[in-house]
Amino acid sequence: MRGILGMGFDTKIIGNVYQTIRTAWGAEAAEQLGHSFLTHLFDLQASLPNNFDARLGRTETVGVSNIGTFIISEHAAGYEDVEEAHKLKRVQEDHWSVIVDEVRVSGFPVTFVNQSSVMGVPEGKLLAAFDTGFTNPSLPRYLVDSIYSSIEGAVFFQLFNVWIVPCGSVID
Repeated sequence: MRGILGMGFDTKIIGNVYQTIRTAWGAEAAEQLGHSFLTHLFDLQASLPNNFDARLGRTETVGVSNIGTFIISEHAAGYEDVEEAHKLKRVQEDHWSVIVDEVRVSGFPVTFVNQSSVMGVPEGKLLAAFDTGFTNPSLPRYLVDSIYSSIEGAVFFQLFNVWIVPCGSVID
């Protein structure tokens, strides 16, 4: 594989990598090494669909075990209908992100308290960034509190600024 970075887009970061390689080794090297992995992969097989599926697995957590999936240019079994789903517009060119109209916790809507700091997000909406490699999502404090305070037995531990949640907890 010729790509030098992960599953990202050819964005400003990749653009900087591309330009650095071009300056150091020339245009041909930059074309071979300076684009994202996905750009190279889809360029190699232009006739294949330009999509991939990622489903995270879980091992022996709360008695449930399933295997993760990573498929390029196809869809996982049972998810083929995603091709017919409404396509959501990406808000930021360098992230998988979409506008969130509403968040519900245990069936009840959570009111969005303040305006998003991200350009292009309409008033009264939030931005959701899809990321398969980050453990602690960046959520507004009021939303975190809305989620975790609704879990029976959950306690906020102020010293470390974290919620402690009973292992067997389930939330909608």
